[in-house]
Amino acid sequence: MLLESRIRYLVVAPRVVVAGGVYRAVVNTLPPAPLLIVKLSLLHLNVRVAAVEHLCSPDSPQVLELKVRKEGCSLYLLVGKEGVKGGGSNTQTTTNNHLN
Repeated sequence: MLLESRIRYLVVAPRVVVAGGVYRAVVNTLPPAPLLIVKLSLLHLNVRVAAVEHLCSPDSPQVLELKVRKEGCSLYLLVGKEGVKGGGSNTQTTTNNHLN
């Protein structure tokens, strides 16, 4: 039961990142989580190349979009963080993504 209480949201995102395109990820906040501020960042060599922040409610999935720069990188890392308004944040997910 301890593991279930820690999972507050899920991120579904493609593994392919297209240079100069829009990268879309779907965030689903899991009940009984409160309204969460979800921050997604695309990193390349530990440098943030795109980021988005969105207030997500537990009643419906949200589509978050990140604009990817035109110059290509060979490997990206998607990092998700969540926090409650006025509170701290926690790192939840990381996924390797390759440039197309």
